[in-house]
Amino acid sequence: EYSAFSDRKARRGNQGTDFEGNSLSFYKQVYHDLDVEIMFRGFGVQLVESGFAGPLELLSLCLDRIFLRKKGQSDATKFSVYHVQVDDMRPYANMPVVFQPIDSGWNSCLRDDGREVAFLQCGFERDVAFSDILHFKTFQLQIQQMQTKLDVDLVLQVASFFARMVRQLRATDAVELSALTRARGYIDQRL
Repeated sequence: EYSAFSDRKARRGNQGTDFEGNSLSFYKQVYHDLDVEIMFRGFGVQLVESGFAGPLELLSLCLDRIFLRKKGQSDATKFSVYHVQVDDMRPYANMPVVFQPIDSGWNSCLRDDGREVAFLQCGFERDVAFSDILHFKTFQLQIQQMQTKLDVDLVLQVASFFARMVRQLRATDAVELSALTRARGYIDQRL
């Protein structure tokens, strides 16, 4: 009878149990059983400065083919970003492409072997047997070669943009704090 129990447990593996054979919590079991595959075609973020002459687009960040895969009955997870690019969108930019992969993503055709390779790939498998600590059975991170071209004028313009934005946020916080203080004083007077 003992051998039948051991055989059954061996066939099942540690699926659904921790290293002592205790059942996993409901949420850990749901996560363990979850089978997910998500793919985004891509998205972009543009940094636009408003000025007297109208809006001026400074930077554009694009990420293409974002993929997430979590296999059911395991904690194996894979994440990849096929292509990343940052462009200087100012008129007459000296170096319009600020950041891009050298021979991966949309530039995979430049590889010697011609195969398509994602710019960023991350894969890991957690071990759910340990409940108190995060333990990885495997972890893999691959980032392909990249090219960066920075124009000092662009760096200074972006830094200036963020400095003005922080100053405006501080001013907004000061106005809100002043209003809260006045409201608190008004409430204290009424009570």
